[in-house]
Amino acid sequence: MMDAVLAFSTGFIWAVGIILSRKSLSNSNFFSSIMVITLVGNIIIWPMLLFLNPKTTFNVYGLILFVLAGLFQPGLARLLYFKGMLKAGVAPNASIFATYPLFSTLLAIFLLNEQPTFFLWIGIVLVVAGAIIIQNSMHNKDAIKSAKSGLLISAGASIVAGLGFVFKKVGLNAYNEPLVGVGVSYLTSMILYTFMFAISLRIRSQTSVDSKALKLFWKTGLCLVMGHMFAFYAMQFGNVSVVAPLLQTEPLFVLLLTQLYLKDYEQLSRRLAFGTLLIVLGIAIITVFRSL
Repeated sequence: MMDAVLAFSTGFIWAVGIILSRKSLSNSNFFSSIMVITLVGNIIIWPMLLFLNPKTTFNVYGLILFVLAGLFQPGLARLLYFKGMLKAGVAPNASIFATYPLFSTLLAIFLLNEQPTFFLWIGIVLVVAGAIIIQNSMHNKDAIKSAKSGLLISAGASIVAGLGFVFKKVGLNAYNEPLVGVGVSYLTSMILYTFMFAISLRIRSQTSVDSKALKLFWKTGLCLVMGHMFAFYAMQFGNVSVVAPLLQTEPLFVLLLTQLYLKDYEQLSRRLAFGTLLIVLGIAIITVFRSL
């Protein structure tokens, strides 16, 4: 029961964070946002980690896996997610990104020699159909070229996030310390963004990590790091096949919150909502029935 509560809470908290960030992005840029969000996450998680002090034996292999997980997710995934959100919009971006369990499953098939099942292929069909419906629901001809490129970025975020979750699962099996996993992942992401900031003149000229940016994005940073903690603990308490589909309630919460709070930013259509429901249903089938 605890795993379901934590996973469901993760979906809601992440959705709140995404909505908050979308409103704030109107007054900033996406790289400033991810720098501040990741910085806030590190400020929150590392004092907790050092105070609680992991009880299990230090595990180098597990730490390496957490570093790889952090490089992909939240590292590259967050970078692509926020860029996709700006180009495609909150709801389409969240819907496409929600396919990352599909990529985790496909990676497990090819890398771990798992056999595809009847339910897996049904799930894939639903996910692809949902993505097509979302793309076709964009009626604004002036924005459609930008939106389509945004969906490609969102798909890239989904792929790297799927890979990141594979490393997280293996990492927790090797080193069963969720707070360590979150802390190492966030630190790796911060190092990645700092490196990009240091080597790119264009990024430096556009990025501002100051009191204004902190005021705009600290709430999002709090929501996202809380969600990561809940997700890690949900995987610790329960089966990933149960946790993963519940994490994908995030697009449904994003749709609901977008309708309530972002009417001035984005308009939702019935087709978009239907496409999102198909994607979530497909993901649920893939993760719950993958072994049947």
